[in-house]
Amino acid sequence: MTALTAKEQEVLGLAGLGLSNQEIGCRLGIALQTVKNHLHSANKKLSTKKRQIAFAKAMAGHSL
Repeated sequence: MTALTAKEQEVLGLAGLGLSNQEIGCRLGIALQTVKNHLHSANKKLSTKKRQIAFAKAMAGHSL
């Protein structure tokens, strides 16, 4: 498994807390598409399709 970048971890952590993509973008000061790109990349690296599963998997591996 490829390691998550710091930004992917940050975005995934906020997604795991239940924030929407829009809320994550506002909180981090990044564009909505950038949030989506980070989540897509994290899902791909973790071999998941849903943000909550990716968050749980990352937490189990202590990546966040």
